Amino acid sequence: MKRKVLILIVYIIAISILFCSCTPKSITENNNNDDDNITQDDIPDSGNPNNALTPYTIPDTGEVDFYSNTGVIGEPSVGDAFYGQDATYQSNAPSYTDNGDSTVTDNVTGLVWQQNVGEKMTYAEAVTSVKNFTLGGHDDWRIPTIKELYSLIQYTGTSGGEQAGDKQFIDTTFFVQPIGNTSIGEREIDAQTWSCTEYVGKTMNNNETIFGVNFIDGRIKGYPKYKGGTETENIMYFRFVRGNTDYGKNNFKDNGDGTITDYATGLMWQTSDSGEGMDWENSLSYAEQLEFASYGDWRLPNAKELQSIVDYSRSLQTTNSAAIDPLFGATKIIDMDGEYNYPYYWSSTSHLNGINPYSSAVYVSFGEAQGIMSDTLMDVHGAGAQRSDPKTGNPDDYPKSLGPQGDIQRVFNYVRCVRSVDISEKDIPNTSTSSSSKCFNFAIQADAHMDEETNLDVLNDTFNNVIATNPEFIMDLGDTLMLGELEKLQQTASERIGFVDGLYSAFNDIPICIINGNHDGQNGFEPTTEKVSREMRIEYFPMPFVDSDKFSGNVTTANYYSFEKNNTLFVVLDPYTYLTDASGFWNDTLGLEQFEWLENTLANSDADFKFVFTHNIIGGINDERRGGIAAAELFEWGGKNLDGVDEFSQMRPNWSMPIHDLLVKYGVHAVFHGHDHLYANEELNGIKYILVPQPGTIRQETGLAEEKGYTTGVILPSAGFLNVHITEDSVTIEYYKTKEGNGYAVADTIVISK
Repeated sequence: MKRKVLILIVYIIAISILFCSCTPKSITENNNNDDDNITQDDIPDSGNPNNALTPYTIPDTGEVDFYSNTGVIGEPSVGDAFYGQDATYQSNAPSYTDNGDSTVTDNVTGLVWQQNVGEKMTYAEAVTSVKNFTLGGHDDWRIPTIKELYSLIQYTGTSGGEQAGDKQFIDTTFFVQPIGNTSIGEREIDAQTWSCTEYVGKTMNNNETIFGVNFIDGRIKGYPKYKGGTETENIMYFRFVRGNTDYGKNNFKDNGDGTITDYATGLMWQTSDSGEGMDWENSLSYAEQLEFASYGDWRLPNAKELQSIVDYSRSLQTTNSAAIDPLFGATKIIDMDGEYNYPYYWSSTSHLNGINPYSSAVYVSFGEAQGIMSDTLMDVHGAGAQRSDPKTGNPDDYPKSLGPQGDIQRVFNYVRCVRSVDISEKDIPNTSTSSSSKCFNFAIQADAHMDEETNLDVLNDTFNNVIATNPEFIMDLGDTLMLGELEKLQQTASERIGFVDGLYSAFNDIPICIINGNHDGQNGFEPTTEKVSREMRIEYFPMPFVDSDKFSGNVTTANYYSFEKNNTLFVVLDPYTYLTDASGFWNDTLGLEQFEWLENTLANSDADFKFVFTHNIIGGINDERRGGIAAAELFEWGGKNLDGVDEFSQMRPNWSMPIHDLLVKYGVHAVFHGHDHLYANEELNGIKYILVPQPGTIRQETGLAEEKGYTTGVILPSAGFLNVHITEDSVTIEYYKTKEGNGYAVADTIVISK
C-alpha cells in the first residue's frame, strides 16, 4: 500500500502510538477560587467546535479533606502547617454524565469512556478488539494514553495494602471497576487498567513495559507486557475512550524568566526544581512562600497537574534525561548504587494507603521508579510512574524498600512549583496549525540502504526510537530508495519501492523528507533511471511535506527546496540531478540554477536558525565524495584543489563564491550530511558540520573514519539517528544511538544558541 505523507497540521507532543489519538472536547464549568482565571474569550479558536477554555483541562483530584502527617485536620489558614495541600485549591471538579448507553462523558475533559471494562485481555488482543469496537453508536474508540487514563483517578479512594479499601480511586457511581479475583490467586489490587503508552525504557529484568493505572490502590506503574521469563503475554483490563484528541498534549513556551507556561493546561511552572529534597510539610511551605519571577502565588501541584508535564517519550535509559521536556531543568541525584538518576517530585495530594492511611503523599517519578528485587536495585515501574512516600521522618527509620517490587522510599523528595495563569489571545501560541509553537522537534536519519549491509532488527529498533521521540517530521538524507542499485539488489523498481514503503510504513503519518543520495538513481548522467527515481519519489513522498507559506525550490525536475517552520529555515540540496558524469571533484555540482536559488534563499531569510541538508558535501576528498569539513574546503563547496590551490573563479566563472563561503556569509548554523556511515560532530568557520549515522548498519565501528576524512571533533559509530529540539532561543541536537533491544542512549549533544 502506498505511503501517503500527510501535510502536518497538528503540533505533535504526546506519544504517537497506534490507537492513541483523540477528538474535540466539550466546555466544562470551572470552579476556581483565588487562582487567576482563564476566560473563554482569552483563547483563540483552535479547531475545537466548542472553543473550550483549554484543550487539556485537568480535572481535580476530588480530594476535599485536609490531612496532617497522621490524620484528618481542619482547614489550615495561610501560614499554618500543611497549608497549600490539595484541598486548599479547588478547580475543575470532577463531573460525569451517564449517557445511558454504557458510555460515560467526562464533562471536564470531553472524553467519552466505556463504562464497564469487561474481561481482562492481552495488549495485542486489545489492539485488535478496539479496531472493531462499537458502543453507543460510535466506532472511533481507542486505547487511552496514560494521561487520558489518569484523568479518571480520584484521590477520595483508600487502599489497604494488597486489599481493596472502602472506596476505589475512580467514581463507581458512573464506572464499573472490578477488583482482583482472589479465588484464582489474585490479590484484590490486581485490577490494573492498561493504557497504550509503552515505556521507552525497560523495567525489572529487561521487560517490555506498558503504563497502566491501578484504580484499586491509586497508582501509575509500568507493568511488564509478558509474564516473567516467558513469551506469554500478561492480561490487564482496558477501558476504551473516544473524543478530545488534544487531551494530554502540552503546549509549552519558555518565558525566558525561569518559568514555562503550558498553554494547553493554563499552568505556569518553574523551569528548575528546588535543587534539594525535603519532606512533604516543608514542600508545601516551600511552595507557598516562594517569590519568584515577580510572582508570589506559587503552590505545590496536585497529583494530576504534576503528571501532566511528564514526557513519556524520555527516560534516563533512553535519552539520558529526566522524563520531562528538555525546556525544563531537573537536578541529578545519586541513587543507592552510587549512580546518577533523577528525583521523585512531591505533589500536594495525600494518598490514603495502608495501615497508617494519612501518612503518605503522592509523588511522580521523573527518573527511574526504583525498587529492590532479588537484592538488586532496578527500575521497577518506569520513569513517569506515580507512587507515594511517607510524608515525614528519617529515611533510615523506614525499610529502604516496600512492597512486592521493593519500591524505594526516599521521604525527602524534590519540588517543582506551579501557578495558574491569566492567558490572553495575544499571548497564547496559535494552536490551529503545527507551526503554532516556537518549540518543536524533528528527527534526521541517513543511508538506511536496506540492503545486504543492513541489520533489519537494528533498523526497526531505530525506527521505533524515532517514533518514541514524537518528531513533527523526519529528514531522510538519502540512499533510501536505492533505485540506482536494482541489479545489485535483484529487485525491480516496483519491488524495491514496495519494500521500502513497507518498512517506512512504521512511521504511520509522520511526514518524511527524502533527499537524493548517490544510490537513489536520480543522477543527471543516467536519464532513464533518473526519470523512474524522480517519478517514484514524487509519488510516494510528495512535496511539500510540511505546511509552510515560505516553501520554494524545484521538486519536479530536481529535488531541492526550502521551507521555514517558526523561527527556522530548512534548506534541502540536490547533489545529483545536475551531474554530467560520475567522476566527482570539480565535476560534482549543484548547477548554477540551484546555486543561485540557494544564494537568494539564504539572502532573503531572517530566520533565527538556518540549517542545510545534503546527502554529501559537493566534491569530496576523493572520487567517492567522502568527507565533512575536510571536503568543505575543496572544489565547488570550498574552492580549492586537493593541493590547496584556489581555482574557484576559473572553474565556476559565473558563481559569486564557493558554497561554504556562502553559508558562512548568511549565517548558516549547521550542515547535516550523510554518505559516510558514521556520526561526526565537526566545526568550520562557525558552522557545525554534522555527519548523520546510519539507522540500521551491520558495521558499527569507526575504523574507516580517517580514510573518509574525519580526524577532528567527535567521531562515533552508527547506528542511530539525530533528535533535534528547537526552542525560541536555542537548538539541541542529540545523537540517539540505538541500544540493542533497549531503546537508545544519548551519545553526543550539541547546543546552538541564538
